[in-house]
Amino acid sequence: SDVMPGDGLSGSAYLYNQNTMNSTAGGSVKGDDHLYVAGVKAKVTRGPVWLKAELAKNFGNNRPAVTSSSITPGGHYVGWALLVNGGIKADVAAAALTAWGEFGVGSGGTSNRNFQPINGNYQPGTIFGRFAASGLGGAFTPANAGFGSNNSLSNLVVLGGGVKAPPTALGKLNASVSLWNMRFKDLTGAKAAAGSASIGKKNLGTEYDLDLTWNHSDNVSISA
Repeated sequence: SDVMPGDGLSGSAYLYNQNTMNSTAGGSVKGDDHLYVAGVKAKVTRGPVWLKAELAKNFGNNRPAVTSSSITPGGHYVGWALLVNGGIKADVAAAALTAWGEFGVGSGGTSNRNFQPINGNYQPGTIFGRFAASGLGGAFTPANAGFGSNNSLSNLVVLGGGVKAPPTALGKLNASVSLWNMRFKDLTGAKAAAGSASIGKKNLGTEYDLDLTWNHSDNVSISA
């Protein structure tokens, strides 16, 4: 649902549900996994300034897939995530620039405490966002981190900011520079994924990006 109480202020709320049917093992029936994601979004704009925020919360019954009769239900989903984004547009000399900043955090810990999205698609950073979502995030994390594939804020703290110049400032060339820092929210959850191996500090690293896009036409562009 959408709420628009006045100029410059808008909001919405949502609820998603994902049910996973479990089989039986050893004559034991555990029941199915029921995941719910409820959230609210809000956006405020005033002139060239904007601020957006989204808060999401998990609930439901976390029941991992059955592999033996000794496995017990994982508990209730209690994860959460917060994403805040803001910025300002300004004309500087002959260029129209946009400066922005972003902060995101998602709960970590055991499987039911980690924030669990349904079809998540959060990809911060040109490099980290793309490779983490494809399951190659381990190449950019501490050894034995058990990072795997992650396309959400699950067990992450993200801080980013940058400046971009739209095509109106540089003809057909759109340029942007940005800085990102990513770290684990909860190292315990990361260690659990890696077994007994030590993975070191929570910090995953800092990424510096320079992105260039040449818009030849409405349907043709080249990015680097």
